[in-house]
Amino acid sequence: MDKSWINILNRLDPLYENGAKEFLHFASLDRPNASAILCPCRKCRNMKFVRKDLIVEHIVVYGFLTSYTSWIYHGEELFSSKLVNQLDKGDEMQDMLHEAFGIPPTSNFVDMDTSAEGFDGSNQYNMGFDKKTEEFFRLLKEAERELYPGSKYSLLAFLVRLLHLKCLNGWSNKSFSMLLELLKDVLPEGETLPKSFYDSKKIIKDLGLEYKKIHACPNDCMIYWNETKDRTSCKFCKAPRYKQFKGASVNSSSETLKIPSKVFRYFPLIPRLQNYLCRLKHLLK
Repeated sequence: MDKSWINILNRLDPLYENGAKEFLHFASLDRPNASAILCPCRKCRNMKFVRKDLIVEHIVVYGFLTSYTSWIYHGEELFSSKLVNQLDKGDEMQDMLHEAFGIPPTSNFVDMDTSAEGFDGSNQYNMGFDKKTEEFFRLLKEAERELYPGSKYSLLAFLVRLLHLKCLNGWSNKSFSMLLELLKDVLPEGETLPKSFYDSKKIIKDLGLEYKKIHACPNDCMIYWNETKDRTSCKFCKAPRYKQFKGASVNSSSETLKIPSKVFRYFPLIPRLQNYLCRLKHLLK
């Protein structure tokens, strides 16, 4: 199904409205007898059930949640055959690690074996490299570990996918840990899943994907950056920058009450390019 319409900025465009109607038709096939379904608009964010006859109106008025690209709450399979084929590629996670650490692909290393069988964390392959490069090879070995014996997924690829779903759908840390407990009980003997959200973050924290947190309008109108960094409300829709709590003054200066309504994560490109070029120069010496 074509989902490109969700990125159309003009929600009055007939293509946008037709896309919303097609979505409703698709969702109705999954729950034909239901009078209400989870609404994927930016206001409801798949957290509220809305009558079917109001779904299209919500999507047009508030906009479709653009991060919701796999419609798993409306009948689309969580792990489609296309996704399985993507995750089945052994070098996909390795490419991600090469990008994160700014290290050229292993094809640029002469006579070097970086497979799990050839790397033990202390051998000749990491001699002469700094700690960050050694950490890269440790993660490369980790990326090749199976989720369980015979699995199509590596542990690292599966965890990255789960954490991505957590971000998209607003799962709490506790719910993520509970899901891991269930998966550990369901998966075959020899599974390598961590026990909790904390342990999962610990495994991938060394990926080095540094980012900056920038506050954003909950309706995606703007970000609080540069000349707008000190604003307390959106200059377009007037939505408050911070979450409002009962009994708290809107103008309260208490930092404990200033919880942003939405946070945008920005990945700076220039430092990563500098990192890549410096390490390439080191390897070519």
